[in-house]
Amino acid sequence: MLFHFNGEIITDALAFAKKIPTDLKKSLKTLLFLTISASLHYTCTSNLILRKVRMKKIRLAIVGVGNCASSLVQGLEFYKKNTGLAGQTEALGLMNYTIGGYRPQDIEVVCAFDIDKRKVGQPLKKAIFAPPNCTQLITSALTSPDIKVQMGHILDGVAEHMKDYPETRTFLPSDARPVDVVKALKDSKVEICISYLPVGSSKASEFYAECC
Repeated sequence: MLFHFNGEIITDALAFAKKIPTDLKKSLKTLLFLTISASLHYTCTSNLILRKVRMKKIRLAIVGVGNCASSLVQGLEFYKKNTGLAGQTEALGLMNYTIGGYRPQDIEVVCAFDIDKRKVGQPLKKAIFAPPNCTQLITSALTSPDIKVQMGHILDGVAEHMKDYPETRTFLPSDARPVDVVKALKDSKVEICISYLPVGSSKASEFYAECC
């Protein structure tokens, strides 16, 4: 690092410090103290404001209660229970524990849709473990969400070739009547809808996008 003092270029930080007059050193120390104090005050005040003005929880809807949905629900529950405000080692796996002041515990799943008879009508915290789901277990101690999985619209969400698969590896469409998705989203006051529909479900994807 190079320092410039009275027309002289100094490469040694210690030598540079020795050349600074005593009065100036005191002024610099005071300035540094005030700068750090102001920075800490701004940071603490900003965090406090974020806590106080944080809006209600982010209300989430899930379309397709498969492996991805299972990982999301388990992950939310895991980080809610195992991470404090300081974000200890249990937060490993998250790039950012807080985003815009929001934490994992500020995300709430309030609505879910699926077409499999092993999931429809079941509490979401139970449905995420029903076949053909086979994702890695993160935690089975789920206190929420208690919402029931509602019957969605099949459309092109079940591929023809999946009929040849064993029951543990395929979808078993429910005979239940599909719900009014728009009404369900409105009644649940959903803010964000995540689609975990199977790849290739273009008609189903368009349908849910239109409902949103």
